[in-house]
Amino acid sequence: MNNRKAFTYIELMISVVVIGVISSTALEFLKYCSSFIEISNTRVAAANFARETMEGLYMNDYSDSSLTAGSYTEVTTPSLALPAAPDFGSRLHDRHEGTRKYDVVNKTDYKTITVTVDWNR
Repeated sequence: MNNRKAFTYIELMISVVVIGVISSTALEFLKYCSSFIEISNTRVAAANFARETMEGLYMNDYSDSSLTAGSYTEVTTPSLALPAAPDFGSRLHDRHEGTRKYDVVNKTDYKTITVTVDWNR
């Protein structure tokens, strides 16, 4: 009997195939996680963009021109400032582009504001 302690070529080929299958599965999982993280980051940035808009409008006086009834749409690009926008302090739009729309509706003793954000990365 020949008692060999080394790997044979067949064992080596099987181990390479098994490692290949495992690593390709792991890489697909990492790719999925990466895209999920990117989508989550975009959603968080858009939510912060909307929150930034609401905070800027909240700080304005009740009779301010940015709070007159109507629809307002602002398209932002990283290199351009917002046209006729209220002062929002440190602005997210300086780093990304997107569209922010807000509607102001006058009620009896208050105003309702709805903010919608479309975010492009």
